This record gives sequence, structure tokens and C-alpha cells, in this order.
Amino acid sequence: MEKLTIKQALKEGYTHCGSPSKEWQSLHKVEELTIADFDHQTFVLASKIPKTFTFSNDQIKELLIDVISDNEAEESGRDDDNVYEALKELDCTDISNQVDAILKKHCYWTLTDIELTF
Repeated sequence: MEKLTIKQALKEGYTHCGSPSKEWQSLHKVEELTIADFDHQTFVLASKIPKTFTFSNDQIKELLIDVISDNEAEESGRDDDNVYEALKELDCTDISNQVDAILKKHCYWTLTDIELTF
């Protein structure tokens, strides 16, 4: 496993790290770590470039069509696909853009196989 010191990691553009032993990550800023942080924990670097979850226009549209048509059919007793088919005309581009704008504010990093040392 490749290893980098804090100084090397910062010089190479790494900003975050986490513990490879934890399922849910609590990331740490590399520049804020002290030698005491390494006493009982191993750290690996997180990717240099953060990732952003996206939810496409088509995904939003399909979700809305399914939920709305199912709920409408349950309430009305409708046994045809008329509402489902009519809802396919929805254009969810604006809401998709709004969702993506919100998600961009909540990026995440994935861990690498590079161990961070003090």
C-alpha cells in the first residue's frame, strides 16, 4: 500500500481522509490532523476530486409518473393506463436542474488505497 505523509498529501492536492475500517465515513481535513489522531486510528486519503450524486430528468419523471398514477388509480379505482400514459408528457428538466443544484452543495469523496501517515 502506498503511503504519504500529511505534507506530501497536501502538496499533491489531497484535502480529505477517512478511516478504512468504518462503514460510514466521517471525513477529516488532512490539514487539521495532529499526531494524536494517529494514536488509535489508521487513515487513508480520499480522492482528490469530490463526487456529486445526480438525479436525472428521466429518473425524476419516472418516479413521479409511478407515484402519481398509482395513487390516482388507488383513489379512483381506474384500471387502465390513461393517466400513466398522459403523465409521460411531463417535462421535469427544471426540477431536475434544481435537484442537481442542491446536490452539488453536498459532494462526497471516496477513499483511496493510499495510507496517510504523520
